[in-house]
Order: sequence, then C-alpha cells, then structure tokens
Amino acid sequence: MNDDSLTVFESGHANYGWADYRDNHLGPEMREMKNTRYAFSDIKIHLAGKTACATFKYTISADVGEPGKMRHVDGGGLATALSLPDIATPMGTQGQFEVSIVLSPPSGVTLITARFQ
Repeated sequence: MNDDSLTVFESGHANYGWADYRDNHLGPEMREMKNTRYAFSDIKIHLAGKTACATFKYTISADVGEPGKMRHVDGGGLATALSLPDIATPMGTQGQFEVSIVLSPPSGVTLITARFQ
C-alpha cells in the first residue's frame, strides 16, 4: 500500500497516494514524536473463503514538542483490516481490494483504502 492507490481520510482531511500521506501527514507527525512506542493486542483473525478480516487494539505513546517544552502523550484505539480478493472492480474486471479502517477516539475515524489490483 505504498503507491498511488493509497487513500487516507482522517479528521476531515484526505491524502491521495503514499507520497502525499508520507510527506504531508505521517512524516511531519512522526518527526514531532520522540521515544515513540506502539503495540498491538487482542488480535482476532476471521476467515471466510478467500476473504480475511482482522480486528485489533493498538496503543501509542510518545514525547512531543520542542526541547524544553516536551510533553508525554498516550493514545490508542481499535482497528479493522479487510482483504477481499477476487472481487469485481469498478471496470468490471476481477482484482483484489484491501481496506483498513482505524477508529481512534477521541480524534475521530481514519479510513485507509488501497487499490484494486
């Protein structure tokens, strides 16, 4: 999902393509964080034929701010990741579609979609 097919919707803003997301969202956000730690837990995988769904919890903690004005933040949320192979694309061909929906209270909903292959 690191190409132009990536789309991220978060808190009323959209990033189209990996480079846009990396350069204008993820990169600036991560550069502000120091001593970053994250973890995944309560991972549940569900299979139905070729379709897969995973639900999980995640946590993140980091120190943010400028030197001398750092503060510690903790966050977390729930996530769902889907893989739907061999479904019809908008052009009527067969392909694979993957989507990940991350729910991160209290900041809202992050929706990440990837391409039809």
